[in-house]
Amino acid sequence: MSEEDFLDDLDNDFGETSEEENNFQDESIAPNLPTPVSSITVVNPQQNTTEELVTDLSNVVQRYQPFSLAGKIIEDIDVDSLSPLLQLGSNIRAILESDDIQLDKVHSTLNEIMPLLSSEIEVVHKYMIMIYSKKFPELDTLIPDAKQYATVVNTIENLTAQGYDIPTFTQEFQNKGELNKEQNLVVLMSMKTSFKNGMSLGDSILSKLTMAKEHIISLTELRGQISDYISSKINEIAPNVCALVGPQIASLLIAHAGGILGLSRIPNCNLASIGKAKHLSHEQHTVPGGLRQNGYISNSDIIQKLPATYHKQMVRMLSAKISLASRVDCSQLGGNKNNAMGLKWREEIEGKIRKLHETPNVGEEKALPIPEDKPKKKRAGRKFRKYKEQFQISNMRQLQNRMEFGKQETTVTDVYGDEVGLGMMNTSAGERARSNSGRVSKMSKRMKRRVAEANEQSQDIFRNLDGKS
Repeated sequence: MSEEDFLDDLDNDFGETSEEENNFQDESIAPNLPTPVSSITVVNPQQNTTEELVTDLSNVVQRYQPFSLAGKIIEDIDVDSLSPLLQLGSNIRAILESDDIQLDKVHSTLNEIMPLLSSEIEVVHKYMIMIYSKKFPELDTLIPDAKQYATVVNTIENLTAQGYDIPTFTQEFQNKGELNKEQNLVVLMSMKTSFKNGMSLGDSILSKLTMAKEHIISLTELRGQISDYISSKINEIAPNVCALVGPQIASLLIAHAGGILGLSRIPNCNLASIGKAKHLSHEQHTVPGGLRQNGYISNSDIIQKLPATYHKQMVRMLSAKISLASRVDCSQLGGNKNNAMGLKWREEIEGKIRKLHETPNVGEEKALPIPEDKPKKKRAGRKFRKYKEQFQISNMRQLQNRMEFGKQETTVTDVYGDEVGLGMMNTSAGERARSNSGRVSKMSKRMKRRVAEANEQSQDIFRNLDGKS
């Protein structure tokens, strides 16, 4: 075969693709790729049934790709591209208002959307911070909440354009009601030091900030509507978790975890941190009762009724039971659901709470017996008599304490240079006492051997000295 014939055969085999191969490439490969941000299509909720809306929404969630701010010029970014799920808000609201659909399917889809909405809010929030930090760099550390940050930025720019002063800012912040007194004070104090009042951002940047603020508010409202819907249906979705902490706390935990299955996979030591607010720079680090994991679980009614000293102990106990209850609810998916285990564990926790409130069981105090000054009675016998003899005063000591009438006492000087009297020890009575004394100091065999060796060594030394002399 010549080279030309070989090349012709290759062209016939690989040069052209049929329509079936093109369709295969379009239909089988493309769905596995993440959907670009700009390719999400909005379906008219009035022209589709609820099941179709849920199916389309589930497909969008599976193919969703979040927007990344890395490596992009902030001024050239389109604000609408930051939150593509906001375009599906009408479809989501139509699903929430409909009742003719399976609850498990809707719940699983909505729980998957909740973290995506939170991530989009965070992306838009970072976008605003990256733009506005050039003019007010400390604001994001003072106000970590995205909605409050967007509202404050919009208020500051509107008042700055009108030439208002600091007292007007104070009054306007109080009228808005978005910040508390401490946040108002901290923001106003920071404006005097780090706020660049003379810096102009431009009309295009201000319009983008306004659009970003509207997106954050819309996404927050949509997330709140989904959370309220889950709260209303939580008794059918997770009855045991709801029996433990109530529908509101249960819906917040499940929405954060992305479903009851995701909640069951979280270790109980991490459950207490879910929903913990970001620490503000002007707030105190100490928490009453020593509780640092101050999340959704700590706000439940079963813990708030207790004093602050018991919060840390009860949060740990309740987190362990929530972890078990979520696993029980997962095992009941698609079957007969009941809250028997949740009620049992709540009753167990309440019993432990009652036990904490009980007064300590202190018995009747008995008075001590009247002390007696007389010596205690001991058992007699040879061993006891020998034991007492060790502590009795010796005859020699008794003679030392006596003095002969009309005679001068003999004295010696001890090692400390003190003069010690000998009393009647040098008299005939002392000699009789020494001869009649049957008491010998007790020494162990080892001690006796050491004394004998020391005596022999001393005698050898004296012999050597005598020989030299």
